[in-house]
Amino acid sequence: MRRKIIKQGHNTLTVTLPSDWVKRFNLKAGEEINLIERDNGLFLSTERVNNPAEITIDVDEIRTQLIWKYVSTAYRAGYDKIILKFPKDRTFNSPYKYFSKYAVDNAYNNQGNLTGDEFFHQLTDRFIGFEVLDYGDGFCILKEIGQATSKEFESSLRRIFLLLLHLSEGIIDSLEHGKPEFLEKAHALDTQVDKFHDFCTRVLNKTGLEEPSKSALTSMLIFLLELVGDEFKNLAIQLRKKDLKELNSKKIIEFLNEINEQLKIFYELYYKFDKEKLKQLGELNKGFLDRESVKKNGSMKEDVLVTLGAINRYIDVLSEILIAKQVSTHTAV
Repeated sequence: MRRKIIKQGHNTLTVTLPSDWVKRFNLKAGEEINLIERDNGLFLSTERVNNPAEITIDVDEIRTQLIWKYVSTAYRAGYDKIILKFPKDRTFNSPYKYFSKYAVDNAYNNQGNLTGDEFFHQLTDRFIGFEVLDYGDGFCILKEIGQATSKEFESSLRRIFLLLLHLSEGIIDSLEHGKPEFLEKAHALDTQVDKFHDFCTRVLNKTGLEEPSKSALTSMLIFLLELVGDEFKNLAIQLRKKDLKELNSKKIIEFLNEINEQLKIFYELYYKFDKEKLKQLGELNKGFLDRESVKKNGSMKEDVLVTLGAINRYIDVLSEILIAKQVSTHTAV
């Protein structure tokens, strides 16, 4: 889409806004929009919160797992207020096991007969920026406290990267020293990854940080990072169930170091694209696959190798998405 620059006054240059975009966000003369300066241009964003959206969900006779899915979907979609209705005498099972179902700490798993107040307070612990606003007989209102902005999106996405690196390095350290303590808390770190993933998705849906094509790529990228976190959690669970002395820890550590190096390079590439680093990432990724034949001589447990291979493949797809984002901005790769 092209626009002609119009000179107004002595030093002022203006451009017109696309009418479809104006109608989509119901913009009026005199309202403010955000202008974000980026390396390759300027980006206009409404990031408006003056028309909060709300949704009412009747959770009568709906299982805890489905309540969790309904609320998490509404949260990610960007609703500012979620009103939940249910019989006033209903009790609930703890939602904790549904958003952290592989938790080693089972403190919440056997909690039943929770009141609605107890249940929804536990549930909102999973969502950044959401709190129980009001509770009464047969209803509960969850509401966003604060605003989801591009600045919070960037800090949350960076937090996802750092948590994944912490997971990777922590598992390596556990194997190197034969200490399983970190493996027991890996699920909690993965839950943090999930929380930031949901929050980033929410911000994308609420504010439209990027043009639609880029936003779709960013959503997929964040989703894949969340899957990487799941695989690290699975790996920690697999290793915890095994006798570390019976494993070929040296080989697993070697593979994990390669995975960790790929994650570091991808993290750097996301914030500063570099063709040589992209080549390095590709070589590491391919090298991992070439050496996966180690399973043929039984030197690694099959489930561990499958999980490591899944992480490697996710990183390969992440690099493809990063290239697609570069191509969409007409940046040579």
